[in-house]
Amino acid sequence: PDEWYGVAPLSTTEPLFDFTVDQDTEDAGELITIRPSQLEDFVKCPLHWFLNSHGAGTSDFSANLGTLIHKALELSQTGSQEEIWQHVESKWHTLNFEADWIEQSQKRRARKMVANLVTYLTDSQSKGNRVLAVEQGFDFRFGKAQINGKVDRIEETASGNLVIVDLKTGKRTYTAEEAKNHAQLGLYQLAFQNGAFKELKVPHGNTKLDGAKLLLIAGEKPRDR
Repeated sequence: PDEWYGVAPLSTTEPLFDFTVDQDTEDAGELITIRPSQLEDFVKCPLHWFLNSHGAGTSDFSANLGTLIHKALELSQTGSQEEIWQHVESKWHTLNFEADWIEQSQKRRARKMVANLVTYLTDSQSKGNRVLAVEQGFDFRFGKAQINGKVDRIEETASGNLVIVDLKTGKRTYTAEEAKNHAQLGLYQLAFQNGAFKELKVPHGNTKLDGAKLLLIAGEKPRDR
């Protein structure tokens, strides 16, 4: 009992991070590392983000399946349903299930997501869009923040402009208004505006960014926000 949480005295009252800036030297000191995929969780609940980031988080089926589908999209050469599903199925053995019926249920769900993804890809191609990059990394400094991450897709539209696409495989839905204020999409666009996509080969030097969108594939049909 002497070692139980809440009984032992606090080990320190110092802050976890020093946000101060030296006014004489304008030295920013320690930089804040920001990953766009985690920013939304931080804004929603800093305590929840902190706990998950320091050992309290758990990995569930949805997160693992999402990783498989993201990887399958990255590896896909043709964008066909058969090819993408083959990539998912080749790693299916890495997932753990408590019962066979749960595995079969989730496999049906996975097939539906792959079908929705292919529907989006086919529709996008029919509109004259083309893919410029998948899993495109970026890294840049903005004030005291060091921001780094990857975007799922960067597409060139028929008009010659660019759109950043973030694939979402979870069950959560987003309204149009939520997407307009989505922190992750905002950081992706900030990265583009600051020239952080150094490896991206843009067809035209003055290409405009038309924005960023969420691609939701967990429902009955694909939706973008």
